[in-house]
Amino acid sequence: MLKLFVHIYLVFVNMKLKLLNYNKIVQLENFPAMSKKCLRCKEPIFGRIDKRFCSDYCRNQYHNSLKSSESMYFRRVNYILRRNRRILLESFHEGQELVCYQNLLNRGFDYTYITNYHINDNGSASYYCYDIGYTYFSYQKIHLLKRDIESNLME
Repeated sequence: MLKLFVHIYLVFVNMKLKLLNYNKIVQLENFPAMSKKCLRCKEPIFGRIDKRFCSDYCRNQYHNSLKSSESMYFRRVNYILRRNRRILLESFHEGQELVCYQNLLNRGFDYTYITNYHINDNGSASYYCYDIGYTYFSYQKIHLLKRDIESNLME
């Protein structure tokens, strides 16, 4: 009896799968305009006419892949800026206002990345990584500066 029941169940499941497959084929044949392909995985798309992706997963993956190289560049630059600020802040907290140019280089400071600069009244430039900055004091010495963040936010 159990064997007969299992056989009937398997026949029923097989018929249902064939019917589902047949419905997909009929749907594609009857609506050729609806057989657009997903921009990411190239699977057929069913649904609205203006639909471009077969699922949310494909939509997210497609847009993330478009922006990955751009966001990677910004991540790298932000990493360098944060490292520069950390190095300046560590030197500043050690009580040093005059620091050797080479000392900062040895600690990993990159002088080519700054967030802004300011031309002083005497014509010299001050370079900043966020709120911590420096100005060239002499050939080998750098004078460290700290800006008050709250006063700059009010301006």
